[in-house]
Amino acid sequence: MTVIYLSIFVLFALWISLQEKRSISNLLGISTAAMMVMFLIQVYSGSSSMEDKLGLMAVSMLLLGCYSALFSMIKNPVMRIALLGTGLFLGNKAINQTLINSQKIDLDPSAEILLRLDANSEREISQLENKYKIHLDPAFTPLKYSTTELDDYYSIDIEEDRISEIQSLYNALDQEPSVREIIWNTLYKSTHTAGKATPQRDGRYLTSDPMRNRQWNLDAIKYDEMLSYITQNNILPTKSARLYILDSGIDSSHEEINDVYRSLDTEYDRDVKGHGTHCAGVAAASNNNGKGISSIIPTSDWATVTSISVLGDNGYGSRKTILEGMITAVDQGADVISMSLGGLSLFGSRGLYDEAVDYANANGAIVVVAAGNSNSDADSYSPANSSGSITVSAIDENLNKASFSNTVQNIEKAVAAPGTNILSAFPNNQYETYNGTSMATPHVAGLIAVLKAIKPNLTTDQAYTILNDTGMPTRDTGLTGKLIYPKEALKRVVER
Repeated sequence: MTVIYLSIFVLFALWISLQEKRSISNLLGISTAAMMVMFLIQVYSGSSSMEDKLGLMAVSMLLLGCYSALFSMIKNPVMRIALLGTGLFLGNKAINQTLINSQKIDLDPSAEILLRLDANSEREISQLENKYKIHLDPAFTPLKYSTTELDDYYSIDIEEDRISEIQSLYNALDQEPSVREIIWNTLYKSTHTAGKATPQRDGRYLTSDPMRNRQWNLDAIKYDEMLSYITQNNILPTKSARLYILDSGIDSSHEEINDVYRSLDTEYDRDVKGHGTHCAGVAAASNNNGKGISSIIPTSDWATVTSISVLGDNGYGSRKTILEGMITAVDQGADVISMSLGGLSLFGSRGLYDEAVDYANANGAIVVVAAGNSNSDADSYSPANSSGSITVSAIDENLNKASFSNTVQNIEKAVAAPGTNILSAFPNNQYETYNGTSMATPHVAGLIAVLKAIKPNLTTDQAYTILNDTGMPTRDTGLTGKLIYPKEALKRVVER
């Protein structure tokens, strides 16, 4: 949404500047109008209240109107360039602040602000602490700090009696020369909706799990073809890949999970929300155990699952806890990190997630993230828009884009997987059907873990190229990316 809005400023500047060239000017004028319509449609289709939508439209159009009037009056090219830069800066600030207000985004009460210091010296820290009566704590402590700048970030816990002045404190810190970056530590959540009971399907399946005939999702990606290819060619994994699921925890005692689960900390081996367990079941439920469902990962010889709880029992987690989870997974040797979570990309969230994803990629981990469930552009959501990750949209039983799924046409590396009426594990040896890009994501994460089991040094770029080259077109490929095709993806890794 923000990208579209800022594009309007640039198009308008070009439109006014090139009015003497009528054909080009007309095209630019039409493009400007089209982008404005797209922006208003995105605002209207958002999940906030109508009052908030009207407020966002009013603020954005008022700023654009003032900018347009000034740009039309000024003729000096240098002044116009300066005005364009000012417009882009103010436009970005205004729309992001309005989005924060309209979405009523909550902050983590234990650390409301994250900031990055320029020199990162004790003297610099002390000066800020004394001047603003705050305490700076290291936000992240990556073990392999030489490959990242995440250790330059600090968190600030605002005391309860000072919460009323948090906005003015944020603005003051933002003006400090020593502060290189400042970010709200907003709360994110996992999102999904209950699905419909899936009907039984006729077919002879290669796994003996009793609920396999209710998993349309595995039929859609021709899952049994991968199993046949493995058996017929006697393919054995080089290693057991390590898949880390960052979510609400995982019920490690579940009958479908316990054989493939490897615990990092007992506090992560429970799941009140059920979201993380459902994702784990999609990726790695035990096949051929005579219970429940089948999953993407054939056996624990191919990959194991480990949980890191980054979301609380209510399904919410802060940007800081999610990033800490990513760092921990990398430091523990994760091959694949699966994150079925996210939220609006506001005030630097993309850059910070980019840092964490770069840290993962530099240390051999591939990050797979959900596109989001707002029927909007995934480029406006984090970590879906993180460069270096693979983003997953959701398709339905008819191979159309799922009605809720964000679109990925502006995402560099994106693929599709089934995301409606997905039957999977649920705490206490239960099984539930859910909808969401959250459910699509572990399909892809599980498949990449299978590919890493054959080729341990597989990079994110290589994995995406394989998934994209071998993927199947959907009815909305331009909006969803290609649907994963496990057998062809595995074949590409094995035979090249």
